[in-house]
This record gives sequence, C-alpha cells and structure tokens, in this order.
Amino acid sequence: MVPDDDLTGLSDSPEATATAPRRRAPKRRGHRTQVTVPAEQWAEISDLADQLGTTANDALVRLASAALTQAAERRALQRLAAERRAAMASASGGGAAADFDYAEYEKAALAMRDEDER
Repeated sequence: MVPDDDLTGLSDSPEATATAPRRRAPKRRGHRTQVTVPAEQWAEISDLADQLGTTANDALVRLASAALTQAAERRALQRLAAERRAAMASASGGGAAADFDYAEYEKAALAMRDEDER
C-alpha cells in the first residue's frame, strides 16, 4: 500500500483528470514524411516550439522553410556577385580589377552577413 503522503496533489476530481487541449500544428498540403531527428536537436526544436506556441513538428517545418529561403538568398547573392565580377573585369580590360580576389571577398561578405544574423 502507498502511504497517503505519496499521493499529494493527486485527486479524482474532474479538474485534476482533465487534460489540456492538444496543441495542433496548422494544416498544410504537401508531402507527408517521417524523419528521425537527433535527440539534441529535438530538444532544441521542442523548446523553440514552446516559445512559438506551436508543435515541434510545426517548428521543424518553419526551420526548414527558413533554411530554404536563406539558401535561395545566398544563391541570388552569388549570382549577383558573379555578374558584378564579370562587369568589373570587362570594364577594366583585365587591369587591377581582374587581379582582385572576388571569390575571397564574396566568402568574407557572406560570413559577415551570417554573423550579423546570429
């Protein structure tokens, strides 16, 4: 038999047995899938979901969407940088601008942007 003091806080009242409404993610159309998320990442995703007031699955979808948006922005920036490099090389006729290491400059600019976003 369990001593009475071990049952502190438990009750048969409806208020004690009622569960909170289940948190639901927004309905989405698209491909349904199952993924295995490493435990450390799932803990962070769950914390983020609590902060956002949504489910962990919804937080995971939001993170994926943000990452895809960031990747698209990075590709657009790389295209723009390539166009500008080509324009500078063309305008300089192969002079000092042709010797400038635009790839290194681009990497540094992307790294600075990433640091600013953190």
